[in-house]
Amino acid sequence: MYGMISKVKVKWFFCICMMAAFVCFNKSSVSAEDFVIGNSVFRYSENEDGTLYIYGYDGNDETVTVPSEIYGKPVVSIRARAFNKCTAMKHLIISEGITEILDGGMVGAFQWCENLETVVLPSTLKTIGEGAFEECYKLREINLPEGLINIGIDAFFKCYELRNVILPESLTSIGDYAFGHCGSIEKLVIPDSVTQIGEGAFLLGYDDRIPIYGNPYAYIKTYCDMDHKIKFSCIDHPNVVNDPAKSPNCKDYGKTAGSHCTVCGTFVIKQKTLPPNGQHAWELIRVMEATIRFKGYKDYVCTVCDRHKQEIIPKASVPKKGKIITDIKNNFSYKVTKSGTRNGTVECMSFPSAKSSLIIPKKVRIAGIYYKVTAIAKNAFKNNKTLKKVTVGQNVTKINANALKGCSNLKTIVIKSENLAFVGKNALKGIHPRAKIKVPSGRLDNYKVLFAKKGQKSTVKIIR
Repeated sequence: MYGMISKVKVKWFFCICMMAAFVCFNKSSVSAEDFVIGNSVFRYSENEDGTLYIYGYDGNDETVTVPSEIYGKPVVSIRARAFNKCTAMKHLIISEGITEILDGGMVGAFQWCENLETVVLPSTLKTIGEGAFEECYKLREINLPEGLINIGIDAFFKCYELRNVILPESLTSIGDYAFGHCGSIEKLVIPDSVTQIGEGAFLLGYDDRIPIYGNPYAYIKTYCDMDHKIKFSCIDHPNVVNDPAKSPNCKDYGKTAGSHCTVCGTFVIKQKTLPPNGQHAWELIRVMEATIRFKGYKDYVCTVCDRHKQEIIPKASVPKKGKIITDIKNNFSYKVTKSGTRNGTVECMSFPSAKSSLIIPKKVRIAGIYYKVTAIAKNAFKNNKTLKKVTVGQNVTKINANALKGCSNLKTIVIKSENLAFVGKNALKGIHPRAKIKVPSGRLDNYKVLFAKKGQKSTVKIIR
């Protein structure tokens, strides 16, 4: 910043000295003349090679066309200070054939043309010299032709309205503060051909720079790495990764899906923040079963914000015959065979297959109603390879067909009921060949007859 202030002071000192001095011609010039087009007077001089340069201008035209030929001789350059402070000029056209807007002193060729709005440059132009359009505050549009090689120091400094600048692929050098304080330029794409960039070339303010786009493997990336306040983005992002979406919840913000380049960090698809939406992550922590007399409830806690809630379970109705009911304590399923609040009966339908030992209880309490377990349903535990032991409760009177069929690892069956009256077809087919069936001592003979030919191997023993 101090360097820039010193530079400005030197400029003003030089300008005062130059304005106080006589105009001196360049050593290469041999004559000086005026050329009039309408209300425009172009002051020109001749180089030793016979070509011409414009070194001064006097006129009040809003549109000025700098000629490329005067009296048959080509105009090849425009000298420093030639058009400075031409406040009437709004539109500038520099004709084909002119190759240079030259340096030469601290005042640029079109500096302080404060009403200049548009500039058309020729395809022949190679150099835009120091301060060429400096402080042309209203300049908003200029074409930089393919073939341009150098943009000098302060060339567009404080061109506040300049926008949509496209740098040609021929460009190799950008001078100090060349686009300094050009606050309307939203981005600059720097071609790979650029190998020299001066200090503060993209300066907007102390902590601000023009956003720069370029090839991450070209010189521009090295330059941007030296000035960490420049936001650099790849032109063609070489490595794009996805940024996953995150759902919002009761407390935390979420994000939409997006993606970014890992080389320059630019968001290819920027994620949007989603506000908390009140959606709790409920986890069941307690259940009180409803009965025919009392309501039940389920208690939940939110795993995010620790909020609690309770759901009321209505009083249970008396299950009708044929309804499947579940004992939530052990996840056993039963079928109601006789309905009622008293003296109801059920048959055991199934139980968790991962258990190796099964106890069919004498009775079960579900929804506040006690039921006698009087039967094992058809196919109840068929092909359960995990089951090793079954204990049949005291109220069971029926073991229906295929109830234990295919339980190949079942080695022990304990019958506690003394009222077993029916064992269905193939109820024991495929149980372990050395299985033992233990029965009440007073029922051994009866149960040997009852269990005869129910599919088990002859090696299966019935004992007391």
